[in-house]
Amino acid sequence: MSCPTLTKDPCDPASFCFTIRKNRTIPHLKWFSLVDALPHLGPTWNGEPQLGTDRLARYRETWMNLLAVFGAQDILSSNFMKNIPIDTEGLPARCENPLAIDLACAALLAGMAGCDKLVMQEGMPTFSSDTCRLQFTPGGAPFTMIGRFKQELTMPTYCTYSWGAFKSPLRGSMGALSYGSEETMPLTHWLASADGMSCPNLFQDIQQIRCNCLHAVDVSSADRSGLKLPVLALLFADSPSHPRIFPSERCNLRQAVNTLADHSIYWRHVMDRRRETFAATFESVGISTINPVSKAEFDIEPFTGDRFETRWLNLYRSGRSLKAIELGYSWLASAKPSRQEGLERPKWQRDFDDSSLVIIDGMIEHCNTYMTTGMSSVQQMTSSVKGLLHTTVSCQLQEVDWWLGERKDIAACEASILVKNLTESESSHARGGERGCVRAILIFRAILMALLLSIGLDHSALKEAGLLDNQIVLL
Repeated sequence: MSCPTLTKDPCDPASFCFTIRKNRTIPHLKWFSLVDALPHLGPTWNGEPQLGTDRLARYRETWMNLLAVFGAQDILSSNFMKNIPIDTEGLPARCENPLAIDLACAALLAGMAGCDKLVMQEGMPTFSSDTCRLQFTPGGAPFTMIGRFKQELTMPTYCTYSWGAFKSPLRGSMGALSYGSEETMPLTHWLASADGMSCPNLFQDIQQIRCNCLHAVDVSSADRSGLKLPVLALLFADSPSHPRIFPSERCNLRQAVNTLADHSIYWRHVMDRRRETFAATFESVGISTINPVSKAEFDIEPFTGDRFETRWLNLYRSGRSLKAIELGYSWLASAKPSRQEGLERPKWQRDFDDSSLVIIDGMIEHCNTYMTTGMSSVQQMTSSVKGLLHTTVSCQLQEVDWWLGERKDIAACEASILVKNLTESESSHARGGERGCVRAILIFRAILMALLLSIGLDHSALKEAGLLDNQIVLL
């Protein structure tokens, strides 16, 4: 509805006339519209990593450059993009083709494009990385913020920008992971009561796969309270294949893994969290052999994760074939015969015994740093350092999931006990012996999951500030 402007006729003080101004319309992209569009339009998107001068702005509208990262420009002419009327007086001069968008949707696209840091300054968010930036400034009514997207003339953050990479971040942006590629596992209480998130397959698998020992306990959806909610996901959920955006702080991931650590003889000792002491813990009960892989040895391992790495250039030049790290699986879900495909250990260059566990040098120390200082140590890293850390954590996580899958009955039993007794006294539930080692690896898995999720964009501050539903505009 156009708003009338009241003007007074200077020749007749008693008369008034109305000038009707018609508001212009602009495209409006909502978060749910993007979600609905993906199954229909996604297969046509041809987003590829942009290198060199291809990263320079192709369009005057920065939001078009953001959509172009994914090859998603056709969403503009689809039924998923709606038009809304606006008053252009609140927009900057020479603003020709703005895009109205929900801030939650803008955050998702920024995280997918490569932004992995969020800074709030005077209520305005800035998403950034070494490779790109989405920065907001105050706007006029009805838009509270005006954003501009920019890519730096560097290497891209991620290896792929195709539509297939959206599935994991979509769940992640809501604070959820998947189980068995089918069920959605919430890590936050604002999702826990939603329909379809009761995870019946998860609790059925725990019941069927666990060992029937004297220690066995029943775990059900009734046990999803407090920190048990993120703990369940960190222990059992599919490892995230594209962990680009996740509200780690809002989901209390660090608090969850530190609470788990109190239930392990190994992890509760902060000063002894090193690979050497980890190996000694295992060797004392003869459950497994710990095989170390040094940093120098891992640097020439041709593994590829989700994030781009500069060391791959040297591997390419030497004629090495890169090997993808297999994430997207749960050691428990893959323990069922119908889901066996994919649960293998990484294809190491060295041959390791099937009963052994490979620990990459520095991995235990990275976990310890995350547990003691949180995400601050990760967020201070450059993009290239984050790339190597992402690959290392992903590779270690695949190795741990394979190891737990080989001992699925004891692991399922110990994991259920951990969840059941999470809020009880630490002194009565920290195990030793063989089961204590399995428990230590389960907690190792949970920490690796939390660490991997923290490498991406944490947009918790937007939820805390109540900004996710804000309607903003991109120029």
